[in-house]
Parts: sequence; structure tokens; C-alpha cells
Amino acid sequence: MKKSLVLLLVLLVPFFVFGGGQKEAAAPESVEEFYKNNVMTIVANGGVGGGTDFAARLFASYWSQATGGAMVVKVMSGGGGIEGLNYVYRAKPDGLTIGDTHHPSDMTAPKLLGTPGPDFDTRELSWIGFFGFDPGYLWISADSPIKTVQDLRSAGNIKFGGASPASTGTLRTAVAINILGLDDADIIFGYEAPELGLSTKRGEILGYSLEASSGSVEVEKGFVRPFCSVTFERTAWYPDAPSLAELAGDLTAEQEDMLRFVEALVDGKSFFGPPGIAADKLDFLRRSFDKVMQEPGFLKQVKVRWAIWQTPMTGEELEKDLNIVLSMPQNKIEGTRNLVKMYIK
Repeated sequence: MKKSLVLLLVLLVPFFVFGGGQKEAAAPESVEEFYKNNVMTIVANGGVGGGTDFAARLFASYWSQATGGAMVVKVMSGGGGIEGLNYVYRAKPDGLTIGDTHHPSDMTAPKLLGTPGPDFDTRELSWIGFFGFDPGYLWISADSPIKTVQDLRSAGNIKFGGASPASTGTLRTAVAINILGLDDADIIFGYEAPELGLSTKRGEILGYSLEASSGSVEVEKGFVRPFCSVTFERTAWYPDAPSLAELAGDLTAEQEDMLRFVEALVDGKSFFGPPGIAADKLDFLRRSFDKVMQEPGFLKQVKVRWAIWQTPMTGEELEKDLNIVLSMPQNKIEGTRNLVKMYIK
């Protein structure tokens, strides 16, 4: 009897000690918990105190509010910005390292303009979002009686200004001339950006193309007014000014490519991660980016630097647009680049 009792106790002890069976495995960590429990790093691909650094630090300051996690900023400006891009590209794709950069000079200009760029195909990156739109406009003299495309076509001997044949503004001007059918228009060079507005006021040129932030300064001086945005759709900067596509009506396939080319050079800040981030983490990063973009405090502070705030692009939208423009055949790219030569006299 005693032996039976002892044997029973031996069998029951593990049951009471370990809860009557094998302990359940801990539930896997959710993506929300992952980002609460780990510190993020955002690489600002530019100089200390610049727009990219400002964008990174402001975004990082609202990351905790949006996710409950923490984010630190790492500034990398080596190699003209290439060092930071390569650093993020080679980072472990665990979703804890992302970057932000000056969009056109690092993401589209290397492919479209042939400028120095990273040693990888940027289409491989994990795209998170984009903000800080500064689109290009065609500005004309505020004193000019020209109001319509037909007025432009009838004016004859039109002269536009530009910094150099290789400048983005000159390229936008050439695309606008071509799409609007201004066959006798010329582009003359030697004007730095601050001189363009004054030269327009003096009557040396009818107009020029620069980014909205630069042109708006000359608008305030009363030198120029926006004729159109060099884009497919109107922008928030001057919503009453039509887009180039709107003025043109039906664009040919070639003209669509030209406009897509120059629109891809729009200024702004793109946010991205290395290739291969898991789908659930990339989705969380994109949703968190979108959430930060709507935070009242963020919007108040970001408008100190970007006074005209246009709705940011989501990661999906940015990825789609970049894939389209960066997949353009080389002959179409060369065709748009060479367009400027047609209007140099």
C-alpha cells in the first residue's frame, strides 16, 4: 500500500509543479510590438542642418507619437550623398534602418540626367513615402499681356531665359515650348536664378522655368506670374494656374514621356529602406509614415520650411511612379535630354 502511494506521488509531482502538462509557447511578437521594443535609425542623406536633416529630425520626433517606439537620426553626407544611399541599401533588411534623401538629385537625376549616382538600381529599395513637393512652373512677365496659349503662339520671337543648357529649369522650359507648340521660341543662357526675375522685369526675356519656391519670391516682387505648372495636374502652390498637360489638351505618347521625365525631377524628400524588408514591416512603416504626415504638430512645424503643403505621396504611389520613369528606355531619355538643342539660338 505504501509503495503504491509513493508511486502515485511521484507521478503527480510533475503535474502540480509544471501545471499538468507542457507550458504553452509564448505568442509571437506582433509588428506593432516589434517597433515599440526596438530603436529605429533614420539616415539623413545630406549635410547637417540642411533640408534632408530637418526632414529626418522632424519625422523622428513624431515617430514615437505615431508608433510608441524610438528613432535616432544618423547624418551621412559623404560622396555627394552617395554614401548615405549605399549605407541604407546595404543595411540589414530588418525594418530598423531607413533613410530620407533629396529626391531628384539622388533618385531620378542619375538615371534621367546622367549625374553621378549610387552603385545599385534604386528601384530595388523599399519605398515608404514622399513629402515636400516643390514642382516646376513656367513663369512669365507680370507686365506681359499674354494670358493664353494662343497669345503665346501669336506673340512671335519669344525668348525664355535659363542658367545653362544642362539645368533642370532649361529642360522644363524646352518641354513646355515643345508641348505648347511655340515653334519660334528661343532659350538664352547666362542667367543665375536670382537674375531671371529681374531680367523678365527688364523685358530681356518673357519668362523662364524654376521651382515653385524660387518663382514665388519673384511673384511677391511683382516681376512674374505663374503661366502653368510643368506637371500633369495642378499643384497646391498655385491652384488657379493650369497644368501644362491641361493647357496642351491631348498629349502625344512622346509628349507624355517628356512631361513624365521632367515631373520626375520634382523637388522633395523621399523615405525608403533597404531591399527585402518583410511585407508586414514595410506595411507598418508606410502606415506610420502616413500617420505622421497627418499629425497636427508635425504639420505645424513642417510648414515652417515647406510653406505650401501638398498632400504627400504614399509608399505605394512613390514606388509606382518611380518604376514608370526609371524604366523608360534609354532612347526616350536621350530624346528628352536633347530637346534643349532645338531651342538654342
